[in-house]
Amino acid sequence: MATVRLVKEFYFRDIQALREEIKITRSQRTSKHLTIDLYVGTQLAVQLTMQLSNLYIVAFKGRDRVYDVAELCGENYNHLGMPATMGSSDLQKLQELGQFQRGTKLDTKLITFAAIVVAEASRFMGVSMHVQGLLSGAFMSISLANLNKKYFTMWSSHSARVRSGVFTPGEQLQVDVLL
Repeated sequence: MATVRLVKEFYFRDIQALREEIKITRSQRTSKHLTIDLYVGTQLAVQLTMQLSNLYIVAFKGRDRVYDVAELCGENYNHLGMPATMGSSDLQKLQELGQFQRGTKLDTKLITFAAIVVAEASRFMGVSMHVQGLLSGAFMSISLANLNKKYFTMWSSHSARVRSGVFTPGEQLQVDVLL
């Protein structure tokens, strides 16, 4: 089981470890999914299930059971919506995802935020660097509109290797340098 801690001292190392675990699990072909514990500070916020074939977050453990993202929001991340920005307070709200239970209203932005800080960050170093900047206080918020345009929706145009389906997490096609 992988761990990602949204703590400035651990986040970058945790994302690197997640990338390695994805590679190892894929090469062993023992599982199609990877369970990831997402911590906010020292508290376990939510347990996520990542589909290894495309690195999508496909499920999360709520208060009462495991919820399939497709059942709640549709089979495509596009149904979740993309907030314009993400700030530190949004990261703190990720604990609400782990408290979700039947009968309560789900804020689907929380799934989007979890996917960004785990799945998209493991796919693109540029995304993980933006999240690290947010955790370190270099940014008050990050523009998800820019990341969406540059990485999330256009990632397949970055290289023929990505389009071929043999993309390996950790290989960086485009890297932003934080100034």
